[in-house]
Amino acid sequence: MAEIAVLPREVADQIAAGEVVERPASVLKELVENAIDAGAGRIACEIEEGGRRAVAVRDDGRGMTAEDARLSLLRHATSKIRAIGDLSSLRTLGFRGEALPSIASVSRLEIVTRVREEPAGTRLLVEGGRVLREEPVGAPPGTFVRAADLFFNTPARRAGLRSAAAEAQASVRTLVPLALAYPQVALSLVHDGRAVFRTPGSGRLRDALAALYGPDLAARCLPLSYDAPGLRISGAAGLPELARGDRRLQTIVVNGHAVSAPGLRAAAESAFRGLLPRDRRPVFVLVLEVDPAAVDVNVHPRKSEVRFRDERVVAQAVAAALRAALASHDLTPAYGLGPRPRPAPSGDGAAVAEALALYAADAPPARPARSPQGEAADGRERPARLPPLRVVGCLDDAYLVALGPDGAYFVDQHAAHEKVQYERILARDGRAVAAQSLALPIVVELDPGAVLALADWWPLLAELGLSAEPFGGASVVVRSVPAAFARDPERAVRDFFARLLDEERASLALGRPEEVRAQAFARAACRSAVRAGERLAPDERQALVDELRLLAEPHTCPHGRPTVWRIPTEELARRFGRR
Repeated sequence: MAEIAVLPREVADQIAAGEVVERPASVLKELVENAIDAGAGRIACEIEEGGRRAVAVRDDGRGMTAEDARLSLLRHATSKIRAIGDLSSLRTLGFRGEALPSIASVSRLEIVTRVREEPAGTRLLVEGGRVLREEPVGAPPGTFVRAADLFFNTPARRAGLRSAAAEAQASVRTLVPLALAYPQVALSLVHDGRAVFRTPGSGRLRDALAALYGPDLAARCLPLSYDAPGLRISGAAGLPELARGDRRLQTIVVNGHAVSAPGLRAAAESAFRGLLPRDRRPVFVLVLEVDPAAVDVNVHPRKSEVRFRDERVVAQAVAAALRAALASHDLTPAYGLGPRPRPAPSGDGAAVAEALALYAADAPPARPARSPQGEAADGRERPARLPPLRVVGCLDDAYLVALGPDGAYFVDQHAAHEKVQYERILARDGRAVAAQSLALPIVVELDPGAVLALADWWPLLAELGLSAEPFGGASVVVRSVPAAFARDPERAVRDFFARLLDEERASLALGRPEEVRAQAFARAACRSAVRAGERLAPDERQALVDELRLLAEPHTCPHGRPTVWRIPTEELARRFGRR
């Protein structure tokens, strides 16, 4: 007896279905993508019991003739491929022609479809891959597909489905990226008779975001726009204040496919570096249109991964697009308001000029900014990222209170001075940070392997004013420290090394050693900054705010915590019942 045999058709169909149909959400994804490819402007989805009982999709796309409807149930039948060369220029969401036959093989399927040019449509009833009935029927233009009793003929796979709530959530997670990728399509989902979401199909991403996540989040997102030969990036960047502890509000779409792209995700998150604490994740929607010949979306059976011809170039473009969006808006957190465009320089607009002129009467005279230690700030002319601020007081020797032309500002004196010190370190032009030699060198014991891990960082540490070198085994000898460590040098050095090693391991694991350098600078800045509870003289408070507002990005400290919060004048008016 031969050991190799051709499988019966029904067995082969069910094996093939496993590549496409994992759960109700898989069915929904395939049907919605087909509808989008058919040019639908409206797609209505409905699931029953999380899709375990039924998944239905109705669209107003081109529809199919009776012949095409029959062909759609055959393996490898597709309207999207004619020759092998088409694979490298495909711009649709799919081409395998496996979706409908795979779904039909594991469900009780109903298809009702009609092309606009014909007076009647076609209705097909299919069970387990076998066509039971075909008949003409009255129907609107478009296609309706309902897959009921998923896996009715494969009990083990049906038993593997999760609860109705879990399957419904999976369907939502599947549809949301498609709704964001195609804001011109009105997409809706109903679960057990209750509406889950409905996008308007206006073509504006902000409207889709508002329908999915609420108008408040949508109002706090900045538009993205980037164009280069063979690459276009659009989407939205959430303000830093929207950051979350997880990545569920991060969406990456490449040529219409929602994908998992770790390299692009890392590039996107790098654009927020310094604006967020390390345990927070930014909110963004990245929609990339790439030359199909430069990207392969079929490296994964579900098209959930992509491979670029040159991912480095694409990643750099993603980071640049996000940085440009963030740089174009005032990132000062404000109560009750969404993002504001960055104010134009004085004199560039009548309204801005008038506001600054009105404020100037109460503003302090201009003078060179000086730090709380009395160091002169960089005297070069720089455009201000915050408006002129007049410090009028301090809360708990921690929060400076200042008045601006558009409201009251509260400045965290430690975070603000930390950012000022950090920028000074970055701008030192090769000059080392002021160091203090130790009368008695400090010997620090590190864990095994730590000395090797720090081998490449001794020159950097010297730039920071910390002269250290291996001292045998797991020991390091420290001969000088930054002046800011002078109060308790041994404790400061031990803490600095511990944090540096943690940050180095995390960064190197991600393949981004440049983050180690940035974190080392940030740590040095933190140790040298004034503390909460440390009293500053009035002129030191004003000098700190004056220097902060001239930084390229004054809104967060190097660790991503906010330096300043604003209460807008209009918000005060609203709360006092004046508006």
